[in-house]
Amino acid sequence: MLELPASLHSLVLSRIDAQPEDSRRAVKVASVVGRDFHTRVVAAAYPDLGLEDAVHQDLLAAATTRLIALEDPLDRAWAFGHAVTRDVAYDSLPFSTRSVLHGRVGDALENEPNGPRRHLDLLAYHYSRSDDLPKKRFYLWEAAGAARATYAQETAIAYLEALLPIAEPEHRHDVLLRLAEALTIGGDWAAAEDAVARARASAEKAGDTAGVAHARVARAELARKQGRYAEAEAELVAAELAFSQVDDVAGRGQVLHLRGTLESQQGHTAPARAAYEESMALRRDLGDEAGVAAMLTNLALVAEDEGDLEEAERLGRAGLDRRRALDDRRAVSVSLTNMGMLATVRGDLPLARERFLEAQSLAEEVGDPWVVAVGRHNLANVSRDLGDLGPAASDFRVALDAYVARDDRWSLAHVFEDIACWSLAVGESGDVDAVFLLAAAERLRGEIGAPRFPPTEAALDDALAPARHRTTQDDLDAAYAEGTAAGLTESCRRATAVVAG
Repeated sequence: MLELPASLHSLVLSRIDAQPEDSRRAVKVASVVGRDFHTRVVAAAYPDLGLEDAVHQDLLAAATTRLIALEDPLDRAWAFGHAVTRDVAYDSLPFSTRSVLHGRVGDALENEPNGPRRHLDLLAYHYSRSDDLPKKRFYLWEAAGAARATYAQETAIAYLEALLPIAEPEHRHDVLLRLAEALTIGGDWAAAEDAVARARASAEKAGDTAGVAHARVARAELARKQGRYAEAEAELVAAELAFSQVDDVAGRGQVLHLRGTLESQQGHTAPARAAYEESMALRRDLGDEAGVAAMLTNLALVAEDEGDLEEAERLGRAGLDRRRALDDRRAVSVSLTNMGMLATVRGDLPLARERFLEAQSLAEEVGDPWVVAVGRHNLANVSRDLGDLGPAASDFRVALDAYVARDDRWSLAHVFEDIACWSLAVGESGDVDAVFLLAAAERLRGEIGAPRFPPTEAALDDALAPARHRTTQDDLDAAYAEGTAAGLTESCRRATAVVAG
């Protein structure tokens, strides 16, 4: 709400107070409803004003002064003539009165046909400003869930942060884990990790074994994303033991899912496949369609890593079809990204670009900066391979900046290698930079324990072949030594300089 000059505030308030008592009271109650309001809600919120018809006549009297305007006579819908008028009327009410009225407005909206569904955000707004603690908690939680379902992460975060101080102790860790999830999708991994740590502490205080395990799983996923594999595995081991103790089958399925991804990123295809298949069996038993779709998608990646491209295409399509049926746009974006990479491996660059562009559109719609960055990274590779070096450089820069901001070391290793290939495509002038970046990627992979798959090693070796003919071995050896010795900060600076031209 804007801070109004004292003179303007006094002028507007004097116009309101000049109204007959019933009109003045009706306008002030209406200010609690909002800038737009209906007669029936004003009457329901403050029965002392009289029946709805009487309240409507009082509002009509106030409308002659243009404080408010009748927008729809049939529906008895109104609006304040100016936001300032509404704010002044609202501020003139004592805080305790406003709290009571917000609760009554919430009750009125809740009692309308399909009220909780039609007015969810309004119910969260009004009850959050009321003294009705149970409904304040309930509607903030429900509104946060609805916002998450539509990928409105900032709105979800706002609701969850409002709920956190008033959450019951035994539910506080659930709120924090939801908050961490929204923060992760929104791109703030550091804040998400802090929320996860607080969730675990809260669950431990409440003696909730499953809650502690879910916090461990969330921490494992954030650690995995940043290449902290040993830490991720330790968290998963502890979480799996806890889920087994409380017979939480869904929790075990989630652990196996993440363990499969952890093994896959480290080049361990057999244990990755085993973990994914066990997770999928548990999720089939639970009727978890989203979980089954995720496992099909991830098993496709394992098949691709093993060189079975036909099986990878089959599994990938099955996962994508399920995700489309569930209308999970973020998951569809991830599947399309994976399918685009598969098309790249198969040499079908037009199909790869088509899949990446659809994935990118969905990622931007969902608002996940990391998924957007991955999409730009993949589009850069396709553009490079098609000879469009300028657009590729721009997309590489976006991806690189996003990975640096999140300390995503696994993705950084990949983008160093891909920028190296872009540099080699530029010609002889890019050979030294390319070898530096390949060495930096190799060092980074060694640090996080994510070796290159043989097909990747072979592809990079083929890309380097022209450089070995046009640049001296001494220069290449010097660049390799420099890249091996460089720290992450210097390697990122060099990669940025390469694509910046």
